[in-house]
Amino acid sequence: MGLNSTDADDILQDVWMTGSRLPGGIGALEKPKQWLVRVTMNCCLQEHRRRRRFHRAATEIMHSRHDRSSDVSPVESSLVRAEEIEKLRLALREMDDALLQPVVLRYFCDMTSTQVGETLGLNAATVRSRLVKARRTLAAQLAREGIEL
Repeated sequence: MGLNSTDADDILQDVWMTGSRLPGGIGALEKPKQWLVRVTMNCCLQEHRRRRRFHRAATEIMHSRHDRSSDVSPVESSLVRAEEIEKLRLALREMDDALLQPVVLRYFCDMTSTQVGETLGLNAATVRSRLVKARRTLAAQLAREGIEL
């Protein structure tokens, strides 16, 4: 479904984990082949949605800067935007897991602070404070890269 082999391996693992949680395993299902195909397709679609959310969120973060530079050609603007999105991805990769997890769940999975807290086993206020710290950290990292927000 348009994913690379590494992503396919991850999806295969997710499907296997889902099947292992079933009472009696996959063998207990009436139509295991159909179940495997459906769950695999759902996991692939979920990965595509996750990537679209990431791209959309990254584009929104960078959008304000591009509005200010109207004298740049559209081709240059799209190249600059692609570079900035890649810098954002690198900055997110360098972020501490305690800060990254709430950011990903809140902004890329569209969860509320309460839902993020339930998922991570944290208080909603703790999630909000980590989000503030993560935004500040991210802004500082991007400023060092020459990206103004």
